[in-house]
Amino acid sequence: MKQPEELTPSARRLKSPHLEPDAMISNPQDRRTQERLDLLEYALILTPEGDGVLRSIVSDVSIGGLQLRCRAHIPSGFRTLIQVGRLGEEPMKVTAVAVYSRRIEGTDLFATGFRVTPDSAGEKSSWGRFVHETFRRQADQLAS
Repeated sequence: MKQPEELTPSARRLKSPHLEPDAMISNPQDRRTQERLDLLEYALILTPEGDGVLRSIVSDVSIGGLQLRCRAHIPSGFRTLIQVGRLGEEPMKVTAVAVYSRRIEGTDLFATGFRVTPDSAGEKSSWGRFVHETFRRQADQLAS
């Protein structure tokens, strides 16, 4: 099995504690309160200093956050800018903080949950539109 990607020097300097790898698998106290929408889009996780990028895939989104899959364990409390690719459009950019990161059994991937923490009203509005558009596309697909 491949080794997980290493975080950049700025990410390694973080002193946040790591969650146990399987802490979220059977957590009966899941704190997410918003409906989550499945999504399969490419995303980039940027380090705070902008000196590194981790490639990832978005697995679900909600108005409060998103879950990504990548090959690196991201410590809880890690604040970052996430860029979600959108075919034929500018990437969706949103500031977020890692809440958990756990290894996905049988793979070299980690599932990492992020809470969206927009830096401005414009970023908050853009995120809301992005989630709404995702919901609308899924509803249209179900209707057809």
